[in-house]
Amino acid sequence: MSGVTKKPAIPGIPASADSELRRFLIAVKEILETYEGFRPNQSKLDKIVKMKHLQNMGVNIGTTDDTTSGYDFSELIM
Repeated sequence: MSGVTKKPAIPGIPASADSELRRFLIAVKEILETYEGFRPNQSKLDKIVKMKHLQNMGVNIGTTDDTTSGYDFSELIM
């Protein structure tokens, strides 16, 4: 797939974090990893579809100066 964006790994939770902050950071990390498709054994249906994916599939996502497609996603990319 063209236009693949290299993303850094989400770092581990610091051992110095207190338990409340640690629980919060673990939850945020799990959500981000799920949306990005980095969690093992997750359903592919949990992964987020990005505008780039739609464009690579041939969907005309439109832009601020080209909204002739049946799908006007221009508000999402501003």
